[in-house]
Amino acid sequence: MVKSKKTPLANHKELKKAIKSLNKGKSADIYGITVEHLIYAGEKLEQLLLRLINLVFKHGCIPDILKKGLLTPVFKNKGDRCHAANYRGITVLPVVYKIVKAIIRDRIQPRVLQDQNPTPRGFTAKSSTLNTALVMEEVYRENVDSNQEFELVLLDVKSAFDVVPLRYKIYKEGNQEICNACSQKEETVEHLLIECKAWDNIRRPVINDIESLLTNHSNIEWESLSEGIQIQILMDITMVQRQLRLNSEEVSKIEHQARRLIFLIHSARCKLLLQP
Repeated sequence: MVKSKKTPLANHKELKKAIKSLNKGKSADIYGITVEHLIYAGEKLEQLLLRLINLVFKHGCIPDILKKGLLTPVFKNKGDRCHAANYRGITVLPVVYKIVKAIIRDRIQPRVLQDQNPTPRGFTAKSSTLNTALVMEEVYRENVDSNQEFELVLLDVKSAFDVVPLRYKIYKEGNQEICNACSQKEETVEHLLIECKAWDNIRRPVINDIESLLTNHSNIEWESLSEGIQIQILMDITMVQRQLRLNSEEVSKIEHQARRLIFLIHSARCKLLLQP
């Protein structure tokens, strides 16, 4: 299916199976539609829905209306509720989009399971990460019983990529070290967020908002801060919150502006790289 130029059209049996596979009792999507609406709507709506899905398959394009999600911040039940970093974003996607995804998933899953590495067990039918945890536990106990050295390495994405170290290479190609926007300096996170002159028109209004918050509450001017503190404010201000004498409400407002800046520059950079 992946290699073929044309996606086979869906049939009524695939549609019924996809609808049945979705979990009931979930929140409505951005259009107020739930899975129950489609389950109990009847055959006439199913025929219309099948026509819509087959148009998606025929043209190989998901309509923008099916790409809109309802984003809700959910507290992680740890840390300060006033810190944005302690919330996880949960997006409720349109139900029709979920059905399209379910049909494609059911088609490719048999082949995926054939080629899948047996070690990762997350998001796998009739399996669980507990399977891997059991193996890890047995290896641990065996080494302890035999008095052998045992090292367990757990990789956490947030710890690995959030803040330390800050100097990540973000090139369009693996061997490209010069910033595509200004063609002058090496493209690191520091250069992208606070140095590159090409993004001044995007950066300046947001930095002005951040500086206004810092000045009003702590009488701190942005330009008086070192480059290290500036990048830390944009990446994770909680690390310097006490040093800057900011309360939780102030930190939350600055975090919002920092994320806005990162999103704007990242979007502009992507558009630049996608140009022929």
